[in-house]
Amino acid sequence: MRTAGLLSIALLLFAVPAATQDLQVTDKDPITISSNSWSADNKTQVMTYSGNVVVTHHEDTLYAQKVSLKPGEDVLSAEQDVKFIEKNGNTVSGDSAKYSKSKRELELTGNASLETVGTERITTRVHSDRMKLENGAGKASAAGNVKVDRGDMTVKCGKAYLFQAEDKVVLEDSPVVKKQDDEFSGDMFTIYFKKRLLIADSGVKARFYVKETEAVKK
Repeated sequence: MRTAGLLSIALLLFAVPAATQDLQVTDKDPITISSNSWSADNKTQVMTYSGNVVVTHHEDTLYAQKVSLKPGEDVLSAEQDVKFIEKNGNTVSGDSAKYSKSKRELELTGNASLETVGTERITTRVHSDRMKLENGAGKASAAGNVKVDRGDMTVKCGKAYLFQAEDKVVLEDSPVVKKQDDEFSGDMFTIYFKKRLLIADSGVKARFYVKETEAVKK
């Protein structure tokens, strides 16, 4: 019976026209996948989509050159030129990723990057070795060689947690914040971008350069 079931899956897949290659994984919470080609492994039941793969779920879109999944399982894997675009315009990318449909979480590894626009319409860019995006909650975490750029501010640290609704970032693991000529370092910082507020926990070091005003020059 198992072999017959697998053959039925394979025959169903091969019956799909090559020009479309669309699949809705479930009716209640559908994921739609399109690609240039696909293959099915009868032993592992893994389906692999290759070439210009596009996955849509809850108005969010995942692009990759290769996507693998098992029907009925929650997580799919994506490789090569991975890019994920949320319906609000936030974009993340990396070398490879795993996406959980039920949690709406995306985990990226290798050259991970995030670009998001805050409430002030200022772009925040984050680069790291690894990144997790909690899509439904508007949260992201980055780890390993983290770099954050926003306006005239640059941050380097080991870990960062971003909260889009509050327009803030929490920095851990030896954070260093540079804003123009000023520099701050410490154990942990919380930055509220809209409020232009930096809160430090402990071990803070700061270096300031007094800027000359017109009155001083005169």
